[in-house]
Amino acid sequence: MDTVNVILLITTFVLGFVATVLWGPDFEWIGHDVEAAYIFKMVTIGLVVFFLIAITFGLI
Repeated sequence: MDTVNVILLITTFVLGFVATVLWGPDFEWIGHDVEAAYIFKMVTIGLVVFFLIAITFGLI
């Protein structure tokens, strides 16, 4: 599997997780409700950093 396919696969899994959180059941972490917007923001920051690293090292 080449690098672009792996990056697209990871992105698809992450976006699937975001869709599940936004439209799925309530998410609790250690007994506290977690806002979907907070999770979405954290995942977005993670994806941006992931793509910046991939572009910096010439993986894309």
